[in-house]
Formats: sequence, structure tokens, C-alpha cells
Amino acid sequence: MIRRTGAVVLALHGVAHTVGFIATFQLGDYAGKAVATTLLWGRLEIGLPATQAMGIGWLLLAVAFIACAALVWRGARHSIAILGVVTVASLVFSVLASPTASVGVGVNVAILLGLVAYGVLPARTPASRSGSSAGPSIPIG
Repeated sequence: MIRRTGAVVLALHGVAHTVGFIATFQLGDYAGKAVATTLLWGRLEIGLPATQAMGIGWLLLAVAFIACAALVWRGARHSIAILGVVTVASLVFSVLASPTASVGVGVNVAILLGLVAYGVLPARTPASRSGSSAGPSIPIG
């Protein structure tokens, strides 16, 4: 249940990344609105072509998060490692696009903390849930 809930959250996070693409190409509700062509809280001017290249990056991250969500949903073997790489890339994009994407910074940090907790905490097997030991039993006496 937790894995599938996490997968849905990851998919929603992926969908949220499409805003970066839509805004940089002035699509939908962003048509006619000015495109922010600066990074790092307005300190670095990159121009429209580079901003649109980042927009394509946002779209690729959206697809990557949705793919990760599918992998996590299915319990694929390397889904956690792939998710870690995608989340770090998303964190870099979110920091660069701040303050506009500062909510994404928090979400990405939360995902990374969840991955750390997942890797640090002991895995719960069906045997450990029932209270029995997963290891071999040693007769006493």
C-alpha cells in the first residue's frame, strides 16, 4: 500500500514538472505571459533559447518521474536507484529555477530523505510482520 501511494505521489510530481515546459514555451494559460529567463533567484541571465532548453529538461524529468512511478508501482528491482538519480536531477533544476520552483526543492528533498530512510531502515519481511524471526532458529538447552 505504501509503495503504491508513493508511486502515485511520484507520478503527480512528474506531472508538476510539465509546468516548466509549458511555461517556457508559452503554451496554454502561459500564452502571452513573459518567460523568466533568469536562474538562481534572478542572478543569472540565460536568455530564451537556454530557458527553452531547460523547459525540455523539465519535460524529460516529467517523463522520468512518471516512469519511476511505474517502476515503483511494479516493485522493479532498480527502481529506487533510478528514482534517486532522477530526484537529484530534479533538485538541481528546482534550485536553478528558484524561487519559481522552490516548492519542488522541498518535494525533492522529501523524496531523497524518504530514499535514505528506505535504505537505512531494516526491510520488513512477512515473517518479521508476524513477529517470528527471519533468521535460523537455535535450539536452547
